[in-house]
Amino acid sequence: MATNSNEEIIEKRATAPIATSCLVIACVALLGAIIFQIVEIAAYRTGVAEPARINQGIAQDKAAKYMSQLKKDVEAVEALTPSGSGGLGAGAGLEGDSFGTEPPAMPEEPLEEPEEEEPST
Repeated sequence: MATNSNEEIIEKRATAPIATSCLVIACVALLGAIIFQIVEIAAYRTGVAEPARINQGIAQDKAAKYMSQLKKDVEAVEALTPSGSGGLGAGAGLEGDSFGTEPPAMPEEPLEEPEEEEPST
């Protein structure tokens, strides 16, 4: 404390300008987010924004486009591959009874017993 009467006591207030500015920025961001959500809800309720229908239509269009391209590609591959060559022609490997059956078993030959070697000392 001050012992002499002519000393000036300087009081410092505890302020944190960085913390205050961060708090103000956070408040502004929160208010902006709330306002954005209110505007989005209002637009959805009035029918201006219908994202579910728009996205569903776009997805169906893309799927149809990709399926038609896939069919064209499969037809092109089938046209290039002869079906009798054992390759990947149309229906290759899917003939009636052969589909899903196991190949014929090969006869097993008895294995030869290994010769035992005497240990060298």
